[in-house]
Amino acid sequence: SDFYGEYCVGFTFKLFSVRISHNNMTDCETLNPYNLETLKPQIKRFGYQFYYLPEIPSTMILAEDYIRAGNEQAAVFLTDHQTQGRGREDRVWLDKPGGSILVTAVLGIKDSTISTFADLVALHTALILRSVPLIDNVCIKYPNDLVIGDKKVGGILAVNNYDDGLQYLGTSVGIGVNVHYSADELAGYPTDYEATALDLHTPKKINSRQLILAALLEPLRFLVVDAETFSNAEQQQRLNNMWRDISSVLGRKVRVRADGESLVEGRVVDTQIGEGILVEGSLRTEWFNQFNTKMKVRLLD
Repeated sequence: SDFYGEYCVGFTFKLFSVRISHNNMTDCETLNPYNLETLKPQIKRFGYQFYYLPEIPSTMILAEDYIRAGNEQAAVFLTDHQTQGRGREDRVWLDKPGGSILVTAVLGIKDSTISTFADLVALHTALILRSVPLIDNVCIKYPNDLVIGDKKVGGILAVNNYDDGLQYLGTSVGIGVNVHYSADELAGYPTDYEATALDLHTPKKINSRQLILAALLEPLRFLVVDAETFSNAEQQQRLNNMWRDISSVLGRKVRVRADGESLVEGRVVDTQIGEGILVEGSLRTEWFNQFNTKMKVRLLD
């Protein structure tokens, strides 16, 4: 049988669709490795230069090198395994070969829109993952984690790159999603909190990294325009409502920390795209944004 999901992204109301076919698939090995003969031209049709290596230190490192070399064309860097995978604030991202979607896209944005752009990418990614059969509870744990039942299934990392004179060069946005893992495998990785994978919530045979990857990358470039035009009140309200609905922290008690120190404990009373989370503490109510402070958010309930 086929699953067909769709949703509208951005101010253009462009319709994107995800089709996951699991006819004749016997196990997850049929989904790996990537079929580069079909994937490469597909990604190029989306408007990207495409680079794939089975194993590399980090897709983010390659993307930043590409940007600093003066390349201005949009590009995608894909791998099956990272030996020096990187998360926010240089935290380590661990994976097993062939177990995850590990991709970084290089795009040119208006650099001041990075906070809005990063949140739109997170929203887009969560909605795509919710389009996978039997996965309807992927949420965003601000600032950049994707979770299922408070367990981390993926993450987003958006970084503006500048030259030595602080001239903007380009933006690299990394997306990581745990797909083919057992609970025992994930338990062996040191993490801030418990992790999960798509295979733990669906039959393994329906999770195609290639189909999910293509669904993630096709609309990504439209989000650049959405971030730059995030001032239309009607569309802003619509997307912020979607953002609130998909938040895993809204209405919950959290501790916000930065540089090892606790900034505030309180309840998240609002969250908005590009603005962060509004935390009501005992002494003050304050907005916290991932691009204004090196923050960590921990759930307390």
